[in-house]
Amino acid sequence: MKALLLYSHVSGHRDFSHQIAKVRKELSPLFETLDVVCTFSSEEASRREQEAGDHYDVLLIAGGDGTFNNAVNNLMKARKTPVLGYLNFGTIGDVGKNFGIQGGLRNALKIIKDGHIEAFDVGEANGSYFAYTCAIGRYSDIAYATPRREKRRHGRLAYYWAAANQAFEKKKVHYEIEFDGRKIEGTTAFLMILNGKNMGGFLVNKKSSITDGKMELFVADDGPFNGLTHYLFHHKVNVISSASFSIKTSEKGPWCLDGERGPEGQLKVLCHAKALRIFSQKLS
Repeated sequence: MKALLLYSHVSGHRDFSHQIAKVRKELSPLFETLDVVCTFSSEEASRREQEAGDHYDVLLIAGGDGTFNNAVNNLMKARKTPVLGYLNFGTIGDVGKNFGIQGGLRNALKIIKDGHIEAFDVGEANGSYFAYTCAIGRYSDIAYATPRREKRRHGRLAYYWAAANQAFEKKKVHYEIEFDGRKIEGTTAFLMILNGKNMGGFLVNKKSSITDGKMELFVADDGPFNGLTHYLFHHKVNVISSASFSIKTSEKGPWCLDGERGPEGQLKVLCHAKALRIFSQKLS
């Protein structure tokens, strides 16, 4: 098997370049070839990821949730898709938690060396793709609106401080949602679709699976801190499971996809069952 490792010189709040020697030592025995490339622009990363499957069996990526989201988008458009290996160097690490890839580089390397591969679902929102979340309303812009320098300096505390500031600013989002031949409407502070169990560093979607061909749409009642406590303590939240949603809201957007700025306006969400593969803990 041949593997390509990509990392960005600006990703996350730690410098991955200091770990390359360790990664080479641990993973080189697994592969016939292990090429390591540092990318200096999103365009370069996109090109290399879309072409990776033409030359490699495995694509290893180092970075945060945004880096993973970019890779998912590029692989969903690629001619051939290699197996993903994920080295989490982000701030919160929700993507890694959904695959059991947490606890730092040591655990990530162990999972790749163990060799277990899972096929996982990928969400599509108006032609853009996401691995674990699609959201709009309060809190949804925190990941991409928080300055990188603050994330480097304070880590996840930078996100929690931003969330605290938004918790006291009242917001109403009117929604109309169609799914499985049904239609619901109402108001809420924010809407959130999850594919997996974790969001914002918290276990929110306990019964979810990232391999079942469905996603969960969370709609919370009004409550303290713009309904945030309903999500954290699992009450007064309507959870709808489906393979597709059509959503209209009074909020123009943008929608947030895996912590990245996504499309605006009315949204059509589809779940592509087991569309990509990744080195992971056993998920079932």
